[in-house]
Amino acid sequence: MSGNREAMTKLSPPDLEKILAATLTGMSVETFNAEVKKWLATAKDPRWKRPYTELTYLPMQGSAAAALIAAALGAITARFLG
Repeated sequence: MSGNREAMTKLSPPDLEKILAATLTGMSVETFNAEVKKWLATAKDPRWKRPYTELTYLPMQGSAAAALIAAALGAITARFLG
């Protein structure tokens, strides 16, 4: 499934949860955080050919948005790794 965006768009939320659980089970929080940071540093949008971190609205770049993103990552980490 790696890179097959069309197939991924057809997955239901429960299917996505199963994939996340299978992928993240046994991964430490530190490893998860390192993988996220690595992905954010290297991933580019296929359409715009730019890093995802550059494709945000200006209000999303403030500290409040950063806090929301951190909270979301914390919730994902707790659900699937904790």
